[in-house]
Amino acid sequence: MSYLASNFLLSESGARLITHDGARSLEIDDVNNLDTVVGTFTDAGSAQHGFVWANGKSVTVDYPSKTQTQVLGINDAGVIVGSYFDQDTVARLGFVAVPRSPVDVKINSSDGPVTLGRMSRLRVDVAFQAPPSGSLDPAELYVGVVSPGGGVLWLDPARGLVTTPTRAFTGALQTFTLPLLDLPNSLAFPPATYTWFMLVDDNVDGVPSGVFSDFAKVTLQ
Repeated sequence: MSYLASNFLLSESGARLITHDGARSLEIDDVNNLDTVVGTFTDAGSAQHGFVWANGKSVTVDYPSKTQTQVLGINDAGVIVGSYFDQDTVARLGFVAVPRSPVDVKINSSDGPVTLGRMSRLRVDVAFQAPPSGSLDPAELYVGVVSPGGGVLWLDPARGLVTTPTRAFTGALQTFTLPLLDLPNSLAFPPATYTWFMLVDDNVDGVPSGVFSDFAKVTLQ
């Protein structure tokens, strides 16, 4: 037997159904200003699990190696709070979980900020960690750099860096690590601070909203 419990979120954009596969019952406990919903659901075996719902998709949140997880709150940074049952102390304990982005950008193997001399090697690496299903599908990927003065350049695989927001990839996105740039020195760039970034959206609407994102800054002297 399968279950699909539901509730709803009422906001300025209207009413939206909140569902979670396998839930016999579902309770919404909090919502942030980005309309990300958290709560607790009960499965067919009467076990409690937390969940996070955003953009029509819901994921289960369970405290590792513990039972009866509840998710009770979320802030606009995506930090969630909740509780779980600890078998060793026979008590319910609280927890705080900070989201980890599956997107990673590094400058010379560092998260930055990095300061480099003109003759130093400049390497920019980008990486993505796919969900347990093996890929994020659908997905679209954007890569670029914020140049001096605040101008944004986007990577177009066919044309190089362009000023118009352009997808570098669309489709089923799997785990990867790639060198975006690898130069023996930085003489090709004027001395300034540059911010390299990557955005990944779980849709293909052509708008770089950046559901998952990361950036790294480098100052070239």
